[in-house]
Amino acid sequence: MDRITAPKLDRLLRIFKIDTFNPQTYDSKVKGKLNELYELLDIIKPLDDNDDIKVLYFSVDKGTIEDYGDYEELKSLGDVSNYEEFEKYYKEDYPDDIYWYKLSTGKYENYRTISINYNNIIYADMDDGIDGFEISQLEELLDFIIIKVKEIINMLNDNTYNDYILNNLSYKNKFGVIKRYDYWNIYPDIKERLLTEVSQDEIDMF
Repeated sequence: MDRITAPKLDRLLRIFKIDTFNPQTYDSKVKGKLNELYELLDIIKPLDDNDDIKVLYFSVDKGTIEDYGDYEELKSLGDVSNYEEFEKYYKEDYPDDIYWYKLSTGKYENYRTISINYNNIIYADMDDGIDGFEISQLEELLDFIIIKVKEIINMLNDNTYNDYILNNLSYKNKFGVIKRYDYWNIYPDIKERLLTEVSQDEIDMF
């Protein structure tokens, strides 16, 4: 398998993004890789026991400009007029060195679901006896996900995964709460607008 960087992963995700929750049929190779992936995921405690939902974060580097696209091909298609423009697009689309992805998986009876960064990639009916067409790029994507899950499991076994996420996960992927007092110190104009709409009696009550 070729090394997968953020631009290549994003291309694969665009190819296999699905907007339906109708179960699909996949070929035996894809089903085999799904079984391998879910055997690994069985080690990890689910968020929801009913649907066996797992959520993991992994990072991918942006690679080189060659990973972004084929300049000669894009130029022949008229998408770029010169190399400087091509380079400009690459830097605009991938300004950071590392990109984070949220992997969410679900398992219910004979169904398997995979989404990455909230984009649905797979909704498989594993009991469907019909063998679909072989999709080598989907196999490549699943191979990559399996590698990442193995890396995460190794970090969980070493008790390093949580610290790694805490120290490295990008802020736009973090969710939480802060005290209103601290929030107002950061955004005093919001406090001012809010308090003009609330009476002193209501403030005292809360």
